[in-house]
Amino acid sequence: MTDQEILQEVRTYIANTFLDGDSKGLDENTPLLQTGIVDSMGIMELLSFIRDRFSLDLPEEEVRPENLENLKVIVALVNRFKKS
Repeated sequence: MTDQEILQEVRTYIANTFLDGDSKGLDENTPLLQTGIVDSMGIMELLSFIRDRFSLDLPEEEVRPENLENLKVIVALVNRFKKS
């Protein structure tokens, strides 16, 4: 799966789950936590989606706000931990 495909899947999930399907203005650098798109409860939902969709074995120490800062950072996280 390419970076662009990962980005699009996560973007679509965030738009559908947290933005009533509206992804306008949500690009790879949009701060998810600072803008309130994803709140503390939403982080758990997003992490669950990422783990399930990309079959990640994500260590708990990697569950930090800076690893969910924006779509670009999330794509990098998926690439670091996805199973080959």
